[in-house]
Amino acid sequence: MGKTAVLKSLLPLLDQSGESPCVCKIDCLQSKDAVTFQKMKYPCVTGLSGDICPDHFLVSNLPELWQWTDAMQRNLLVIETAGLCHRCSPATKHMLAGCVVDCTVSCKAPGQLGPMLTQADFVVLTKVDMISQAEMEIICWQIGQINPQAKIFPVDALAGYGTLLQVCYAIAIGFLFTIIFYKGKSLLPCIIAHSFVNSSSVFAVENSSMKFHIISSAVLCIISLSYALWILKKTKQFDEYENNDRR
Repeated sequence: MGKTAVLKSLLPLLDQSGESPCVCKIDCLQSKDAVTFQKMKYPCVTGLSGDICPDHFLVSNLPELWQWTDAMQRNLLVIETAGLCHRCSPATKHMLAGCVVDCTVSCKAPGQLGPMLTQADFVVLTKVDMISQAEMEIICWQIGQINPQAKIFPVDALAGYGTLLQVCYAIAIGFLFTIIFYKGKSLLPCIIAHSFVNSSSVFAVENSSMKFHIISSAVLCIISLSYALWILKKTKQFDEYENNDRR
């Protein structure tokens, strides 16, 4: 999940708050993201900087972008840029600036982002379900040291709608793993099952809706809890039979 995926979740929320956003996508060589935003019924214009720094390219075209926003009869311009220049990014004032940080890159990533992070009003942490809680705490602490005023929003790599779904199915799967370990007296089945659950994320549908993720998470919770309860029931019966045989 990257900047475009974050915007796909953000734009409908802006709609619901009464805003009428349009999108500008600045990239280096090529981009097909405009098609995605246009399918969502948001006007989108793409700027390719080529050999020029994307942020310098953006600054030199800001007046045209504002004129385009007025022509589209929109009151909010959302700009997504590659942000390769750490000296001038973000380049304008009197605007909200956000920085998207991929948590799987490195725990040291926040310290390497420069003004993109230090001048951000909010920071979106993506793929938080693919790192440990300790790594998450380290990243948040580093951001707090670099930019204590920034609001931090962690989002799920699979769904992209926050961590609530992750919490629900993590509890269910955790309960299942606990039962497997408690009854089997071995960590190996838990490790294998956990690896399977993590690897299954590669089959996630990129453009699937929030409804799909809610349903899939609910199904995963039901299956995990049902299987855990079934194991408890069967092992309890086995223990009773074993105790009767001993008598």
